[in-house]
Amino acid sequence: MVNLRRVSLIAGLLVVAAAVVAVYAYQGTPSNSVSQVELPPLVEIPHKEFSPDEYRAIQETFWTKIQGKERQCAESFVFTYMGTLRRRCEIQGGAKDIGGGCAHMTNAMNYPEVLQAGLKHCDIKYSTHVPRPNNSFKPTPLRGAA
Repeated sequence: MVNLRRVSLIAGLLVVAAAVVAVYAYQGTPSNSVSQVELPPLVEIPHKEFSPDEYRAIQETFWTKIQGKERQCAESFVFTYMGTLRRRCEIQGGAKDIGGGCAHMTNAMNYPEVLQAGLKHCDIKYSTHVPRPNNSFKPTPLRGAA
């Protein structure tokens, strides 16, 4: 006959052995540290200072003046850049103390240099020239006014 105590003891030892093997296997698995995970490549876009006219021209061109394929190209560039920034931030563990985390911190739509890079990537021309008011027009005085 089969001794139940012996079967229970052997089954228990097998469970413990499996747990020990699992612990060692888990410790040997690389974690998601920056040194062990390759960061996605990112186009380097240096920070710039813009005059109010340059900033307005970039914003207006990106948001109101381009249409069709040009708009798709520029938006695709900016959204891809934004997604890469977010993935890199999450891998590096950044923005832990910021409400909204990496998604909030990497909203590239707020940065004119990123919008400008999108326009340049898609060969979209824009002008920072702001037309001045036409001061040459002088209204005629009202009749009877002295």
